[in-house]
Amino acid sequence: MCRLLRLQGASSRLLLALPADRGKQYEQGAALLRALLAQDRIGVVVRDVNLSLLWTNLTSALPPGSKLSGVMAAPDAASAEARLRTVLETGVPQVAEEQHVRSLSDPSREWSVSVSAVRTTDRSGRPSGVTALLTDATAQWLASRRLGLRHRAAVAVGHSLDPERIAQEPVPGGEVSARHRARPGPVGHAVTGLTW
Repeated sequence: MCRLLRLQGASSRLLLALPADRGKQYEQGAALLRALLAQDRIGVVVRDVNLSLLWTNLTSALPPGSKLSGVMAAPDAASAEARLRTVLETGVPQVAEEQHVRSLSDPSREWSVSVSAVRTTDRSGRPSGVTALLTDATAQWLASRRLGLRHRAAVAVGHSLDPERIAQEPVPGGEVSARHRARPGPVGHAVTGLTW
């Protein structure tokens, strides 16, 4: 199989000649990579053996050589790097693991990211780095948190929405907690003291 390839930014061309079966594998691999990189919902991040950035398709492109500690809060960066280091050392892929991270530019906001990572190897089979696929899972994570809050509120309210009945229910330990006190105001407005 022979291909004539244009070199980006140059008037030169490169002649690629290889066995047909190997050429087919390279074409399929290149097609898969192009498809992944064309997605705006999937981040692809390639790191070397030191976990320094080699390349990414993310729009907020970081300079090559960047470390996670340059963009994430220290504890989050340490946790993420530890997971990637495990993938690099063991070769065991990380598949769709949820990680919660805060950026240095906005440390008050937390994101949930689904991360899949695989070890990459050179031609000799030696580890050459880690490639990670990232998807933003923040909306699902927040929805799950809201659902959990609603469940806890429903358990706290019990089977009745009648404020008089809720106020009369026995409280474990005999104490009246804020969640069992009826609030002043129209019926149906935060009778349990929980904010929705």
